[in-house]
Amino acid sequence: MSKSTTGKSTKEDERDFFSGRIYSMKIKEDLLYTKEHEWAKIEGDIATVGITDYAQEQLGDIVYVELPEVGRRFKRMEAAATIGGG
Repeated sequence: MSKSTTGKSTKEDERDFFSGRIYSMKIKEDLLYTKEHEWAKIEGDIATVGITDYAQEQLGDIVYVELPEVGRRFKRMEAAATIGGG
């Protein structure tokens, strides 16, 4: 994951090479991002995770989500949830 280095929210444009559309998304300084358009907010030993607006747009309607049981711990790079769209 990478973090904004400016200390301020910024905007980043990303071109969807399949449709040619350009998406704009805010990069928040308190979130860590993956190349797969996931984010995490770390507070102590708790991580809140989600997907970017771009990922949500690409998924379309969310048709299922598989979540782990509350309190489960994960190893680095271990899948923590599954989300599917249609």
